Amino acid sequence: MRLRGIVLRVLGGFYRVHLPERGEVVECRLAGKLKLQDGQRSTGPVIVGDVVTVAKIEDSWVISGVEERRNELVRPMIANVGTCVLVQSVTQPEPVLDLIDRVLLLATHRGIAVVICWTKVDLGVSPSVAGMIECYSAAGYPACLTSVVTGAGLEELAALLGGQTSILAGPSGAGKSSLLNALCPTAAQTTGQISRKLQRGRQTTRHVELLPLPGGGWLADAPGFSKLDLLDIEVYELPHLYPEWRVPAQRCRYADCRHAEEPDCAVKQALAEGKIDRGRYQRYLSYLKEVEYNAQRRYQ
Repeated sequence: MRLRGIVLRVLGGFYRVHLPERGEVVECRLAGKLKLQDGQRSTGPVIVGDVVTVAKIEDSWVISGVEERRNELVRPMIANVGTCVLVQSVTQPEPVLDLIDRVLLLATHRGIAVVICWTKVDLGVSPSVAGMIECYSAAGYPACLTSVVTGAGLEELAALLGGQTSILAGPSGAGKSSLLNALCPTAAQTTGQISRKLQRGRQTTRHVELLPLPGGGWLADAPGFSKLDLLDIEVYELPHLYPEWRVPAQRCRYADCRHAEEPDCAVKQALAEGKIDRGRYQRYLSYLKEVEYNAQRRYQ
């Protein structure tokens, strides 16, 4: 008998798979035909989040098939993500806007919804950080202001994640592991301490694993990161990854306007009128140069 399941963890050649029909988790190995397909995908034949078909052969469970992925991430390696929870502390460490924008771009490019979770609000929100929160909320990204100390915002965040596979992403020390422990009672993450000298967290997450949410669905923690390259984004795609620009962009003279040096650009006009955040636009210009450079290298 063949059963469908979702891959919760990949470690040492074994695949932990949840089988909803049986209400249990089993350890599996790959069938030989799937091993032969390895290399056809940059992420490998089976990764966390994959929906797979398994069968029991004698006393062992074997993954015999993998359904087509809706999306996939390479770093961290996970498939079929519904929502990315971008975790950013309001202090200790301070928000890194470049990292926030890069995560938003990469998630949006892969068709993944984003919720920005602002953590440690019990420590106080400065006027500058309040302005950041307003900026991204106005751009169309839902915001949750949370504290694992007081419990603020946790129910609201859990309600947004029910019934799907979600992932926590953000810099080390932003509170991902503490947030995971608060949302998933079965989690056994070890929270890190912040380096006072560097104002960066010590990495506590070593691998990607899906954990069950009490209200249904799965939540993954991923290793912290400090840099993300925009290697897979084409030049023509980048301007469309900013939701707050979609309405004014319809009034640009050119349909393929990059909102940089083109005349009669409605996005630049909205910028001049204060309707678009200037800092976010300036970072966009640097990303545009990066993407153009990547394209030149890719197609030369």
